[in-house]
Amino acid sequence: MYIKNIEQLLNNNLSFITSIKKGSILYGKALADNELGNIIKLTDGTMLPAIFIEDNIEYNSFSKFEIVHINKNTLVLKQLANTQEPFKEDSINKIIKNLNIPSKDAKNIALTLLKFGLPASNENILEIYKNFKVLNSLNKDTINSQIQNEIVSLKSEITDEKIKEVLHKLEEIDINFLSFLRENDFEIDIENIIKIKYFADTFNEFNDFINFIDKNSSYSKRNFENVNIFFNKLVSSIKHYYLKQDFHFLSLSNALDIVNKDSNIYESLNTDFLKLLNHNLPILKQLNNMYNIFFFNGYYQNEIFKNSLIIKKKYKNSNAFDLNNTKIFISIDTPNLGTVESYIAKKNSFLSVKLKVGSNFTNLFNRKVSTLKENLARLGYNFIDISVEKLQQKNTLVYLSDFFNEFTFKELDVKV
Repeated sequence: MYIKNIEQLLNNNLSFITSIKKGSILYGKALADNELGNIIKLTDGTMLPAIFIEDNIEYNSFSKFEIVHINKNTLVLKQLANTQEPFKEDSINKIIKNLNIPSKDAKNIALTLLKFGLPASNENILEIYKNFKVLNSLNKDTINSQIQNEIVSLKSEITDEKIKEVLHKLEEIDINFLSFLRENDFEIDIENIIKIKYFADTFNEFNDFINFIDKNSSYSKRNFENVNIFFNKLVSSIKHYYLKQDFHFLSLSNALDIVNKDSNIYESLNTDFLKLLNHNLPILKQLNNMYNIFFFNGYYQNEIFKNSLIIKKKYKNSNAFDLNNTKIFISIDTPNLGTVESYIAKKNSFLSVKLKVGSNFTNLFNRKVSTLKENLARLGYNFIDISVEKLQQKNTLVYLSDFFNEFTFKELDVKV
């Protein structure tokens, strides 16, 4: 097998070579060789070294690819979404034609289930549709005792105002939310829907709890380590970057350890913090079967940086972590720049970073992109793509599926 050198090709006068530039489209076949690595074979037989940034490339079949970068005689290629689309219209129609529900609704549910890595079976589609219809039919007159019991469990009185508030939250539930429950092995019922909705709405209050512990305890702020190796390495890297001795961190697990060891701290917790721990910790524990979720605060002088970091696990109920192929979401509430969300995708030496910031700070971040690229290049990344967007609304764990599950399913998984 002979792979041509890209620089040699660019010096030739062949007509198709003009298409080998950043942003152009190639049509070819993805190949993998044990010795030579990944290759793209063009329609005329030319083979070029390549890096594919998607997780699930279909090898040995022709597709369209966009050239993201060219570096060191290697093409960095992104398989186009329209060719990655794994299903055909008739495939979905075959699934839903025997279901006694509107085809538009069935199709939407099927695609959402697949996005969460769930089988688009008749059983799953009907379950989601049935529960969604029940939620839409709820009103003040039909509210049942289960909802009232859940209101009581959240330490709230059953009043007309409280019932209206719960009904309003239930109106916000959509197909993504119900599929998220199924992905994480929660039964789809009113009790779990209200619990998970409360968890989602109070997600960042863990950082407030951490801050309370930091201000009201006397733990060692220099040598407090987390039991999680990944978290320790992350904190060590940040401290090394800032080179500030008085910059310290406190994580949720550390804060909980402090509470367990100090009864005075526990007794000083207010009702809201106790409710947060009693209801959200069991949910967080179950979600950790599918996701690694970290809450931690950074402190420098009188400033506080509230962080949440989420990584979807490669395999459910496993702590396997592939440093060469991973996606990470980080949200930071900063004292001066508001909320900054980072969507980081790493594939071997290719690093993609999407930053979402408040509209007042987009120009500032765009001016810093080149500096950030240079810093990352010094860390060994050869191919770096950084973009800055306006933050319209804070993302939630439920809707991060669009980021974590992008291009992760190949075909309809149907149970007959």
